[in-house]
Amino acid sequence: MRERVLQTFRFAATDSPPVDLMEGCVWPELLDYFRRQHGCQDANAVLDLLDTDFRWAFVNYQGPQPPEAEQDAILRQAQDACTGEDAALRQAQDAGAGEDAALRQAQDAGAGEDAILRQAQDAGAGEDAALRQTQDTKVRSKAVMSGPGFSPPLAHAATIQDIAAHPWPDPAWWQPGDYAAFAQAYPDHARVLCVGWSPLFWGACEAFGMDEALVKMLREPALFDAYIQRQNEFYLDILGRCVRAAEGHCDICWLGDDYASQQSLLMRPETWRARIKPALAQQVRLAREHGMYVLFHSCGSVRSILPDLIEIGVNALLVFQTTARGMDAPSIARDFGGKMVFYGGMDVQHLLSFATPEEVAAAVQSNRRAFAECGGYIVANSHHTLPSIRGENILAMCRAARQEEMIS
Repeated sequence: MRERVLQTFRFAATDSPPVDLMEGCVWPELLDYFRRQHGCQDANAVLDLLDTDFRWAFVNYQGPQPPEAEQDAILRQAQDACTGEDAALRQAQDAGAGEDAALRQAQDAGAGEDAILRQAQDAGAGEDAALRQTQDTKVRSKAVMSGPGFSPPLAHAATIQDIAAHPWPDPAWWQPGDYAAFAQAYPDHARVLCVGWSPLFWGACEAFGMDEALVKMLREPALFDAYIQRQNEFYLDILGRCVRAAEGHCDICWLGDDYASQQSLLMRPETWRARIKPALAQQVRLAREHGMYVLFHSCGSVRSILPDLIEIGVNALLVFQTTARGMDAPSIARDFGGKMVFYGGMDVQHLLSFATPEEVAAAVQSNRRAFAECGGYIVANSHHTLPSIRGENILAMCRAARQEEMIS
């Protein structure tokens, strides 16, 4: 299991591709299915039954907890958003079909990049934040500055001093786990350190509000940069303590941020390179210095910045949303195979939610064929927590990954 994953990160041959449930997440509906159908009593039993190659270690949050009723409300809001996501995504796709023309019209009209970015946002950019809100560690960390009736805490920030004066959470609230004990518990699995969801760009969207964040990125770059610097300092404090504690015990470090809709980045690649890339490079370098591969979570159509992620030392892309524009497995393998590992590729909007197990198995084999020459593919669901995802399709996905010979 562990060696299979490490060989995949080296682009070496393996008996079969590694397989995982995205980010080790077993959500309530999935657990209920495996409890009823296979007698699994907890998440670990599900992962064992599926024979996944990874185990995930998290940071210990020791800060203030919101009231229980508020935590329940946050989870209900996220679940409601996920339940209605399929319809919203289909509408976004319909709207996205004409996106290029709309963008050109905006450019011709002199609307500028602000309008372009807002139109891209309307095409469904926020979809994946709703998915991640249901993950326990991320809900706890985000609940410090969010909840029912939440308004962006920096919506009215006008100066760099306003950023400096904002009461950031204390990074000491996030403490490393006992990663040595974790390694002893899972000696045969690839072990992933997940420090938590503290994104740079998406954090700015939460702090300023998405429209304001996009506007500030372009019209008030010094103010935007001040936020990025402060957020990065906060995260590097937590990350640094955790990677030091995990060195020699974890193989992979998870980092994450979201920049894209399913159609395109929410900004020009040049803007991302100027505003986001330098800070992200610091995070990647810190993890790599402590002997871990970097597995980077970023949803949607991020093809235009894959060379940049490779350049700064990111080893693998998690999500690998093959239904997003430019993210299909054959062209990704052709252009980036042997340079970056791709984790995911199993669509949840349609395939894992509405297809048959036979169709799921065929999709796994198709992705395997795409990466047959270059290696570097990990089979996993592209998102999690959607109640529509069928347990039998998750089982089919994992079993298809273990087939010795690919279906021709």
